[in-house]
Amino acid sequence: MFGRRVRLYLLSSRDETVSRMWPDGARSITQVTKRPVTAGMDFKNSIIALVEKNLSMKVTTLLTAAVAAVTPLKTFVKRQLTLD
Repeated sequence: MFGRRVRLYLLSSRDETVSRMWPDGARSITQVTKRPVTAGMDFKNSIIALVEKNLSMKVTTLLTAAVAAVTPLKTFVKRQLTLD
C-alpha cells in the first residue's frame, strides 16, 4: 500500500517531469496490484473446473437414467389402465 501512495504522490507532483515518470499512479489499484497466477492458484482453478465438469456429467447421466427408468413405468401404467 505504501508504494501506491508514493506513486499517487509523485503523479500529482507539480513538476511535469516527475509526474510523467509515474503514470501507473493514475491507474486503478486493482490494475496496479494485480498479481500473476501462481502454481497454487492455477492448480486450484484446474481442480474447480474438473469438479464442475464431472458434476455436469453426473447430472446428465442421472437425468438420462431417470428418463430411461420412467419410460417403462409409463408403458406399464398405460397397459394397466387399458386393461380395466
